[in-house]
Amino acid sequence: MADLGAYSSFTDEQGNALAWLQRVDTVGVNGVHAIVVAPVLVRIEMLRVQRTYDVLITRHGLRGVGQNQRPRLESSILFYGRRGTLEMELWGKDAAFRGAVCPAFYSRSGEALSLPVEFQDALARISAAVCCVGCRHCHVLQPLTTPKGQMLSTAAPLSDNA
Repeated sequence: MADLGAYSSFTDEQGNALAWLQRVDTVGVNGVHAIVVAPVLVRIEMLRVQRTYDVLITRHGLRGVGQNQRPRLESSILFYGRRGTLEMELWGKDAAFRGAVCPAFYSRSGEALSLPVEFQDALARISAAVCCVGCRHCHVLQPLTTPKGQMLSTAAPLSDNA
């Protein structure tokens, strides 16, 4: 259905794509998932209803509490945008702009909110993902590769057309 879209993915603290280690096809019925390992994860979630977007960017990391104790998970909100707008049909006639644009968000008083600069690319990719009708591929995560470009991931690569 072109009227709704939702997508969630992870980056590092600088907004760079993380490498996936293993593709997982059994977690959910609506898409492909992958195993990612990193000391700190930044989760970017976006929901689209027609041309209205909500986005939540959160940071998740482990913090040591003492010797012989398990670390604690600490989470914080980096950005929360509600009722953002993008007057383009990225799922239809404006599909050529996928991965290059993202919605604009405003405060309750109508002032433009600045999206975190380090997450601009990831937000553009996730904006494309929420407009990718029938999506069954990865828009942000990348397969793990060696310095020579050989893929180390244990499964076939996920395409990324964002």
